Amino acid sequence: MFMSFMGDLSTYETLATARQKEGKTVTVIAKLDKTYPQPIRYDAVKDPNRTEFYVVDTLGNKARVVYHFEKPMDMEKSERIVLKGK
Repeated sequence: MFMSFMGDLSTYETLATARQKEGKTVTVIAKLDKTYPQPIRYDAVKDPNRTEFYVVDTLGNKARVVYHFEKPMDMEKSERIVLKGK
């Protein structure tokens, strides 16, 4: 029997496993944590390239994210947020 497939072979991490892989590029899929009074902190006048928010992964782990680029449009409406980085 011969089997083959094509696609994205990247793996997705939880926040806990991503923290264990410091210095390596990882991808985490999480939800925007809307339990905070201000789930997204963004001030275009003060610093247009800084957005702070909290996420929750599939296991319920929470993390604060500081994004150093312009805030993505309609971020508040997103069901899932894909975080990729070191």
